[in-house]
Amino acid sequence: MNKYISIGLLVIIVLTVGYYLKNNNSTVVPKTPTAEIPDTTNKNEIAVHSIMHASAVLSWDNSALYIDPVGSSTLFADMPKPQLIFITDIHPDHLSNDTLTALVAPDTVIVAPQAVADKLTPSLLAQTVVLVNGSSTIQN
Repeated sequence: MNKYISIGLLVIIVLTVGYYLKNNNSTVVPKTPTAEIPDTTNKNEIAVHSIMHASAVLSWDNSALYIDPVGSSTLFADMPKPQLIFITDIHPDHLSNDTLTALVAPDTVIVAPQAVADKLTPSLLAQTVVLVNGSSTIQN
C-alpha cells in the first residue's frame, strides 16, 4: 500500500511541476561562464541564483539575500552584495565562517538559529540576529 501512495505522490509532484513550468512566465538563466546575471532593478521581479547544493542568492530591487553561502567566495563574485544572509544549519555544506567573512559587508545582517550562532566567529556573531523556532524578525 505504501508503495502505491509513494508512486501516486511522485506522479502528483511531477504533474504539478510540469504544469507550473508550462504556465509560468518565469525565465531560467543557466549559470555558465557566458550567462548574464538577470537585471533585478524591477521591484516586481525576483531572480533566484542557484550557486551549489544549499547555497543560493535571491536578488530583487538592487537587494540580495544569500542562503547558506559556502565554498569559494569567487562563486559569488558576480552576485549583488548581500544585505541579508540566512544560515540554516551548522553542517559545513550550510555554514562556512571563511566564506561568510569574505562576503559580509559592515551593513550585512546574518539571520541564523542559536546552534549556528554558537559556531560563528565573534565578528560574524556581532552581525547576527538569532531566531528561535516560531519567532520572526524584520530587517530593513
